[in-house]
Amino acid sequence: MTSLSKQSKKVLIFSLILISLLIIATISMLIIMAKDGTGSSIFTILAVIILLAIISSSLV
Repeated sequence: MTSLSKQSKKVLIFSLILISLLIIATISMLIIMAKDGTGSSIFTILAVIILLAIISSSLV
């Protein structure tokens, strides 16, 4: 029973970190788009999000 609660706590902390990273990425995307004025930054942010997903899946 204790291992289950440890596991769920770990998952909760991890999901909070992931959500905060996605929020930061979205905010930075909006800032870059506002400064840039072009859509090229969208591809950069997509690459960053894909990288975050790969890193996060390897951590679990």
